[in-house]
Amino acid sequence: MHGHSYKVEAEVVRAAPGLDGDAIAVDFVAARHELDRIAKKLDYTCINEVAPFDGINPSAENIAEWFHQELTVALQSENARVREIVLWEGPVNSVRFRPDAD
Repeated sequence: MHGHSYKVEAEVVRAAPGLDGDAIAVDFVAARHELDRIAKKLDYTCINEVAPFDGINPSAENIAEWFHQELTVALQSENARVREIVLWEGPVNSVRFRPDAD
């Protein structure tokens, strides 16, 4: 067992066309807050003991997909959609999860 430090990038877009009443497509503050909240579920833990990684390999690919799923649920009330997650495992290694091509 060994540790990793990750950096997570999320590309978030408005779920509906256009802007909201304040001329904003996506509330970056809300999106960042949710991403931080989700990341804390894994921070300083043994990832193999956190669901779903207690039953699947905590590969960078699976972690990126998990972030996508968790953030998608968290941002539903914000009328935002997660287009892509990039998970960096160090300064040069990354994996990109994008469930659909749009």
